[in-house]
Amino acid sequence: MGCGFQESFFQINRDNSYPYFTVHFLSDGCGLFHIAGENYLLKKGDAFIIPAGEAQSAIPI
Repeated sequence: MGCGFQESFFQINRDNSYPYFTVHFLSDGCGLFHIAGENYLLKKGDAFIIPAGEAQSAIPI
């Protein structure tokens, strides 16, 4: 995700009806993740869990 590893138009936008818990691990790249009114800079090696029912978005930087 990002840092030259994805096309610049790549993005994820999910509303709060997304019904799945999601585990993410960034094996390469970086990006900006937005959830629950907060922005997070993600980079290689970061891991996190997104609970079901949370609106979220991610873009490469």
